[in-house]
Amino acid sequence: MKKILIIPLITMGFLLTLGGCEEFLTETNPNEITADLFWRDLNDAETGIIAVYNSLRNPDLVNLRIDPCRADIGVPVERKQNAAPTGIYYQRTYNSSDGDVLDKWRVLYTGIFRANQVIEGLEGVVADTVDNVENLERWNGLMGQARFFRGLFHYWAYLTYNEGSVIIVDKTPEGEIDEYYRALSSPDSVRAFFREDLRAALSLLPQTWIGDDGSEFDLGKVTRGAAAAYLGQSFLYEASYSNGVGQAGDINYDSAMHYFDIVMNSGYSLVEYQPDENLPNGTLCTTQDELNEESIFEIVYDNSYKEAEGSVYLNGATWAGYFSVGAQGAFTTIVPSYWTIMAYKEDPMDLTDERNQILDDAGSFVRYRGNEGLSASHINRVNLRLSMSVAITEDEDKLFYGSKLAERRSAQAPYGAFRKFANWDITTDEKELNGGRSGINHRLMRLSDVYLMYAECLINGGSNDGGVDEALVFINRVRRRAALELLGESTNPLAEFPTAQHNETTYTALQLMEHIQFVERPLELCLEGYNSRQIDLRRWGILKSRLEDLAQRPYYVNSPSYTYRKSDGTTGTSGSWVVNTGEHPTNPNSTRNEWVVAANNHNEAIHNYYPIPTNESGVNPNVQTDEEESEEQ
Repeated sequence: MKKILIIPLITMGFLLTLGGCEEFLTETNPNEITADLFWRDLNDAETGIIAVYNSLRNPDLVNLRIDPCRADIGVPVERKQNAAPTGIYYQRTYNSSDGDVLDKWRVLYTGIFRANQVIEGLEGVVADTVDNVENLERWNGLMGQARFFRGLFHYWAYLTYNEGSVIIVDKTPEGEIDEYYRALSSPDSVRAFFREDLRAALSLLPQTWIGDDGSEFDLGKVTRGAAAAYLGQSFLYEASYSNGVGQAGDINYDSAMHYFDIVMNSGYSLVEYQPDENLPNGTLCTTQDELNEESIFEIVYDNSYKEAEGSVYLNGATWAGYFSVGAQGAFTTIVPSYWTIMAYKEDPMDLTDERNQILDDAGSFVRYRGNEGLSASHINRVNLRLSMSVAITEDEDKLFYGSKLAERRSAQAPYGAFRKFANWDITTDEKELNGGRSGINHRLMRLSDVYLMYAECLINGGSNDGGVDEALVFINRVRRRAALELLGESTNPLAEFPTAQHNETTYTALQLMEHIQFVERPLELCLEGYNSRQIDLRRWGILKSRLEDLAQRPYYVNSPSYTYRKSDGTTGTSGSWVVNTGEHPTNPNSTRNEWVVAANNHNEAIHNYYPIPTNESGVNPNVQTDEEESEEQ
C-alpha cells in the first residue's frame, strides 16, 4: 500500500522559497537541499532578505477587509450582517477552516521559514566571507533584519492564535520528516523566543541606513527603532487589566517605557497635518505621506508587476478598492461603523488653530472647516483628523475622488467611507491605477502610536493618578498636530501649548484611560498596525462588553434632508445620508443598531483569538485542538 506524505502547513514556506526553477527541481530533492548550495556570499543573503520582505507584503497578513470587523471600527458594506467575505467574522460564525484563519498562519510561517534560511546562511557559509569592517557591518545589518522578522512573525502568531500557544520554528527542517512536525509551545516560551530575536535585532540594526555619500537610503528597511517599538509593545500587551483598568505598579509598564524611550530618542518626529491635500502632510495614509519622519515601520507597496513563485502578481494591495465608493471603480467591502463616524464627528477642533479656519481672498475669517451650515440641524464643523481619516457627507471642504460625497448617491457607502489607504487624492477612479490595485504603504508603527502607548504606561492603564500630567503631554502632542482641542488645563505647568484651546478639564487616570481607549487610539490609529484595535480591546479585557455596549446604541440617518453647496454654486439636497446618534425622531422603525449578532455570538474562549487552523492541526500529529480532543472522546 502506497503511503501518502502530507506536510504540515508551516513547512510550506520552506518549499515555496526553494521553488521557482524547474531545472533545479529536477536535479535535487528540495527536502535534501543543504545551505551551502544557496548561501555563498552576502549577495545571496540580500536575496534571501528580499524574500522575507515579500512575505510581509502578502495582503493576507494584514487583512483590512476583515480585521476592522473583528473590533469596532468597520462593518460589512451596506451594513449587511452576512456580507461576504467579511460577514462571518463580523458575526463571529467563522471556524478553524475559514479563509483568514488559514491564510494568516500560512503567511506568518512562510516568513518565519524564509528568515530562518537567511539566519542559517549567515551563521554558516556566509560567515566565512566576512573579512573586513564593511562586510561585517553588512553582515550585522542582514542578520539584524532576519532576526527581527523571525521574532516579529512569531510575535504576530502569538497575538493571533490559540491564546499565544503556537509553534516555535527556530531552524529550517531537514532530514527525517519528524523534523517537520513541531508541537505547540507555551505562551511563555513563545514570548521569550520572539523577545530574544527582537533584542538581537535591536543590537544589530542601524537607526538609519546610510549610503556612502552620507545620505539615507532604503527607507523601507527595518531599523532598530522598529525593534525597540515592538519590544515595548510586547511588554505593554502583557500588563494585567481587569474590565479595562490596569494594575498599579505592574512592572511591564516600566519595561515597556524603557524601549519606548529608545524609540523617542531615535530622531522620529510628529508631522503637522495640513488641510490641503496638495500640501506636504495634507493626507494621511496615502502615497503622499509615506515613510515620513514619523514613520517607524511600514509595509512598502507599489503598483508594479513582479514575477515570483511561479505567478505574476502586483506589488500593490487591494485595500483602496475595498474602501472607496462604487462610483470610483471600487468593489466596496467594508465601511466605517456608525460609532466610528460619530466618534470622529464629536471630537472637538481647536477653533484658534488657523488650519481649522476658512478665509476669504483678503485673509478675513469666513467660517470653520466643514461646510457652510446650510443644514441647520447638522454639524458644520469637521475636524482635521476626521477629514483625513474618513469621508462623510458634511465634509464639503475636502473632496473625495474629485467631488463632494454629498454630491452623489452611493448605495454602497451612503453614510461614509474610509479615506485611509484609498487613492482619493490622486484619482477619480481606482481602476485607473492598475486595475484597482494600490501602491499605498500600510502603516504598521508610527510615533503617535508610541506616544499613546507611553501615555498609557504613565498612568498604569488608568490606576496611577500621579502620571496624568505627563501622560497629557504625549496625548496633546498627537492632538495638537491634528488641530484638535487639547485635553486638561491650559495653566498646567507641563502644558506645551498653553495658548492653544484646551477643554480645561481635570482628569483622573481612569478618565484619561477611557479617553485613550475610546477616542485617541481608535481615531488616531484607525485601520493601522497589525489588527491593533481588536488586540487593544482584548488585552484591556473589554472586547465582549464593548460589543454588547455598541449593540445597544441607537442611530438613525437623515435622507435626503442634508442641504449642501453644489460645485456650480447652487444648493442641492444630498443623496448621501448623514449619521446621527439616538432614536429616529419621527419613525422608530428607522432606528438602527450595529454589532447585535456579534455581541450575542462572541464567545471570549473561542473568538478572542483565532484557533489553530485545520490544515495544520489536521496533518500535524503533534498539534491537536480542543475540538479534536473532544471528538476523540
